[in-house]
Amino acid sequence: MMQVSLPSEYRRPSLALGLKPVLADTLRVKEGGLLRHIFFDIGHDQLIAFLEPHDVPDVPAELDAGINRGLGVPAGFYHFAFEAGSPAALADKRDELRAEDAEVTDIVDHGWSRSIYFKDPNGPSLEYCCTVRNLTADDAIM
Repeated sequence: MMQVSLPSEYRRPSLALGLKPVLADTLRVKEGGLLRHIFFDIGHDQLIAFLEPHDVPDVPAELDAGINRGLGVPAGFYHFAFEAGSPAALADKRDELRAEDAEVTDIVDHGWSRSIYFKDPNGPSLEYCCTVRNLTADDAIM
């Protein structure tokens, strides 16, 4: 995932989903420039990485890191969803993000889950959700 302003995400990890940074490094690009690279723990033995390019040939200094605008679809059409754990933890995530001045929706009840939606400061649409009932095999069928 491209990240335009990595320093703000690193200094304020609550805006990076409240996740713990586990590795930060700098990659030198053979053609010139460098990439600042940071990994966050998203749970369940999974990581998400953000990159910030500096003077890399053919990579514009200003770019839209959100995928939806470039595809011409509504803002939340393609997004990353993260498990909050419980309805109480979801409400806590909403409050934490709002305390950091992030624009966050009210909790949306989908019947089988509850969600909040917000945008990363660089454009990608994000969601925290929690299931509120046991899912069955039938739930996975369109």
